[in-house]
Amino acid sequence: QMLYLLALGLRDDIAVKLLNLGIGLLLAGAVYLYGRTFADRATGAWAAVIVLTTEAVAMTLTRVMIDATTALFSFLALFAIALWDRGECREPRLLALAGLLGGLGLSTKYTTFWLWAIMLAAVAVLALQRRRGVKAAIGSAALAGGISLAVLLPWLVKTWAWSGNPVFPFFFDLLGGGPWDTWAQTSTGPPWASWAWEPSGWRLPSGP
Repeated sequence: QMLYLLALGLRDDIAVKLLNLGIGLLLAGAVYLYGRTFADRATGAWAAVIVLTTEAVAMTLTRVMIDATTALFSFLALFAIALWDRGECREPRLLALAGLLGGLGLSTKYTTFWLWAIMLAAVAVLALQRRRGVKAAIGSAALAGGISLAVLLPWLVKTWAWSGNPVFPFFFDLLGGGPWDTWAQTSTGPPWASWAWEPSGWRLPSGP
């Protein structure tokens, strides 16, 4: 939302819509590059087309929702991990980049927590598969996770200063969140919850 606030400050809601569209095009470009890197150009092109024509993505881009930015950061983080794995898990800069991008994804939407946790688990498993050893696997996951948390930390502090709950509106019954009322408790679940786990969530990307 801070990205969109900057666009509003520069112009008006048209600037916000153009920014959101640009983010969507960047996501499609990243998908294309991934397909071209690990398959061929045709695969990358088809993957990008599928992403842009998916109902959920089209809805996000036309309604100016933060999900496009979250998807971009999260996908780029996974892309960096894939490149790190292709280099036999020997390039810490790619791992650091994955941590940075993962932290940006977390900063845009707390519900990416489950994807972030899977990402760190994947880093450890990939390191073990490359026979880097348990110590290296733990260190790799700690490097990516530590950078992600460092990126997220300022937003946790800001939210705590404003509401008294660093992960507001989650865990409202445990941590509170004044001056807001119990709306937060009844309208949200834990940060690992997502509509993607619901049956309707699986139908959304391809439904009529």
